[in-house]
Amino acid sequence: MEREAFAAGQKRFDAAMEVTRFAFFLNRRSTERRYSSKPFREARVNRRLSLKDLHYDPRNRVVVQGIETSLLTAESKNNLVRQVNSTLSGNVLESFDLVEGVPQEKTTYRHSAVASAGEKLLNLRSKEVYAAALTGTAVLFGSNSEVIEETLSHFSERFGHAGEPRQ
Repeated sequence: MEREAFAAGQKRFDAAMEVTRFAFFLNRRSTERRYSSKPFREARVNRRLSLKDLHYDPRNRVVVQGIETSLLTAESKNNLVRQVNSTLSGNVLESFDLVEGVPQEKTTYRHSAVASAGEKLLNLRSKEVYAAALTGTAVLFGSNSEVIEETLSHFSERFGHAGEPRQ
């Protein structure tokens, strides 16, 4: 059991980091304007996440191309860290159960978070990016909507789609 949990965690981390790296380098190579004026095609997600006595109401979740995504809009490092922590709390509540005090993965659902100021405040080796990857959340840097949408469509099979039942 322990070996399978370790392998699943490592696979979750590797998959999230692959998506994060893809978006990071695609954003850097983009020849378009840095901050595109084209808005995301989004729809708000209203759902309460609970695990026993813990409850979380994510107000920053939207659906981009059928994939649930958290929009992190902070412009300072401290505020961005707080938003990342809230996003990860929601993802942990959604993806894990506590069995005798030990977290067990209950779904292979993956999540993404778009940090518009992330390219200025974080890098690929930031603690926040690694912590997000451990929960299966890919952090996508920048606000270039074309890069974000291309990344999400390229890796769409790895993410949970809005409206689909959780596994």
